[in-house]
Amino acid sequence: MNKFKTLSEIHKKLGISRKAIQGYEKHGLVSPCGKDKYGHLIYDEKTVEKIVKIRFYQKLGFSVHEVKELFYQDENQLKTVLNSKKEETGEMILLLQRRCHLLECLICDDGKPDIEFMIEEIKEVNE
Repeated sequence: MNKFKTLSEIHKKLGISRKAIQGYEKHGLVSPCGKDKYGHLIYDEKTVEKIVKIRFYQKLGFSVHEVKELFYQDENQLKTVLNSKKEETGEMILLLQRRCHLLECLICDDGKPDIEFMIEEIKEVNE
């Protein structure tokens, strides 16, 4: 059983673009373990698992730079970072819900909001 995968095989199996994987290499997150008999770069199972983890963390909203830092965190630090991302995501959800509500208001008002309504919405909250 072949435990090594080429870039093409990883792309097909995981649905991650070659360019993304090459970007992970460029950022020092992964590296090929060698070349096959055709000169194609190959990656071991551990590297493929790391690629999966990188993509998973990206789906959670982490940048490649943040993901790189996650790999150096101990368990407690990782939980702290994940909790912070969860709070950030909750705030984003509230903002998007507010945006949706405002759009619904505009739709109900035929897209012509009252100027006072707009003034209230653009005021920045001073805390």
